[in-house]
Amino acid sequence: MSINAVGYSPVNYAQVKNSPTKQNVSFSGSEAKGVSKGKKVAKSFASGVFTGLGQMCDGRVKDGLKQLGAHFGFALTALAGYTGAMSAKNKVGQIASLTAVAVGAIGSIATKIYSIVDAYKGGK
Repeated sequence: MSINAVGYSPVNYAQVKNSPTKQNVSFSGSEAKGVSKGKKVAKSFASGVFTGLGQMCDGRVKDGLKQLGAHFGFALTALAGYTGAMSAKNKVGQIASLTAVAVGAIGSIATKIYSIVDAYKGGK
């Protein structure tokens, strides 16, 4: 096997010294560096006001709609549990309904917080 077979061509030092310098190439994400902190805060605020809106503003509409659906699903669970607790005739029904209220409220708040943090980080 010769040196030329592996892509090496012998050059003399004078040719290398006079050749133009090579440019450094960076493969890091340049779009992450270009996003200002103000835009991140604005998207986070948008998700705080309306769950999933920050993701939609970021161009991730599908993710925003998923988070919006999860938030409303938990909120409806809490509402259904509340109406069940008010109309329950016995203690067991009230306890079960209030448990649904707690699960729905905690899930709704957790979804809202996740949406805010995800909008700030930009889906990373």
